Amino acid sequence: MKFFNPTFELKELRLLQHIESKFDCTQKELSEVVGAAVSMINQYINRLEEQGMITRKYHSPKTVHYFITPEGLKRKNYLLITYTKELLDLYKLAKSNVKSYIFEVKDKQYQKILLYGAGEVAETILSVLRDTEEDALQVVAVIDDDQ
Repeated sequence: MKFFNPTFELKELRLLQHIESKFDCTQKELSEVVGAAVSMINQYINRLEEQGMITRKYHSPKTVHYFITPEGLKRKNYLLITYTKELLDLYKLAKSNVKSYIFEVKDKQYQKILLYGAGEVAETILSVLRDTEEDALQVVAVIDDDQ
């Protein structure tokens, strides 16, 4: 991501979610899910275990199963709710910025636009235009290279 680096809390959420869904995961697998070095995963796992969020069961020196505890489930749910709220706040801010930009375009006497790309940005623009009460811009086409 260009503007946002994953925080420790996001890495913790991803770890807890993955451990909950796959108890026999490897630290290499966890490092790929979280986007961190394997050595950092070991530190995160140790910390989660010290806090009572997970437990480990050793089957051999190289085979470890991780289990999320009830306390870990509570923490995962808290992090997920907080993460979702922050994403929604960010989406509202993005819509507000798009709305301001639409009014700038409208103030320049443009009445019709076309959107290049049918991804999330186009969806956000279309959503803002639908929600705008006054006569906003008319989208005459959406051009998408993928279609």
